[in-house]
Amino acid sequence: MYAYTQAPVLDITENLEHINLEKYKGRFLQQIATSQLGSKQDHVAHGRYVDGTGKDVFWSLASDGHGGHEIIRTIRKLDLNEIMKTNAPYAELQTKLLETCRDLHSGATLVYTKITAHDTHFDIQIVNIGDSRAVLFVDGKKIFVSQLHNFNNGKEMVRLMISKKVDPMEPISYQARSFDVLSSTSLVSKGGAYVNFLDPMGGKNITLTPTQSLGHVGLTGIEPTITNFRVSLTSSFKVVLFSDGVDDVLPADEGIFLSLFRNSSAADILAIAERNWKQKWTCYSAVGAEGIDLTKSTVASFPTRNGYDDCCCAVLEFEAIPPSREPVYASLYIPPFEDTPAVAADQTEEDDDVDSLYN
Repeated sequence: MYAYTQAPVLDITENLEHINLEKYKGRFLQQIATSQLGSKQDHVAHGRYVDGTGKDVFWSLASDGHGGHEIIRTIRKLDLNEIMKTNAPYAELQTKLLETCRDLHSGATLVYTKITAHDTHFDIQIVNIGDSRAVLFVDGKKIFVSQLHNFNNGKEMVRLMISKKVDPMEPISYQARSFDVLSSTSLVSKGGAYVNFLDPMGGKNITLTPTQSLGHVGLTGIEPTITNFRVSLTSSFKVVLFSDGVDDVLPADEGIFLSLFRNSSAADILAIAERNWKQKWTCYSAVGAEGIDLTKSTVASFPTRNGYDDCCCAVLEFEAIPPSREPVYASLYIPPFEDTPAVAADQTEEDDDVDSLYN
């Protein structure tokens, strides 16, 4: 059975530990955490099952709802462990959502990993749709960071133009405000950029931050990025999945960014993200497309209502025992598509259907 946790607190964590030294010569750790700071639409889950060939499969998933709540409410109610058993969980999930959800303005990003344990290696698959992200470390080294599906992704914008999903005269609209974090205490305020999707019913254009998303009655289309790795049994690895509410308030410096995810638990990552949303910032203004005016600044905080974004994080980690001293062995690999209960953590008290300002 799939179960999801009901709890009245914002920061919820769930940890699973699977140990089988004889079979894996190590241990699996699974962690999930949410901090529903805005519209209460983030969701994380994890689980384990045995596939048709007797292999153990471990999975973790993160999803960030936006617009109306219908899509994320439905995802929370679905049996995600059964969906993750399919060859293409993203397609199965989208099919179920489109069968039951008819709100054009309701959608959700998706990022997940499936790890299949073989006798001689692990196969790691990472799939992402939208602007939720994944990072893979092997033996402590960064191997992979997923690419965002947003207006800066040239391949995605070409896909949308060819499929006539966006306004050809104005595919990107600039409205409201956004920001980039410069350091742990400073940021630059800038104009927000959104993708201008055509309403299939001929109504007003629909603006979204991600270029693809589950739900929205299929408005965006989905073409997920699917990346596969093969890792030796003697290597340790860690997959971290997180919504944009996490990395939006982290410095763009890759060293800081990766150090946090390499060395922290899911709960610790969210504690830092929540602290950053609630702290005071030194704010600068953008000048032109790339410039920053450092001569003037103000000190400000994000507004407590509609100013914070929800945060969620899932960690799936294998620790080899004894610790591996061999070189990193990880290669891109496209495998042939060949039960422990799933557990999810969410804030279930839902606010009015109001999105976070930066969601």
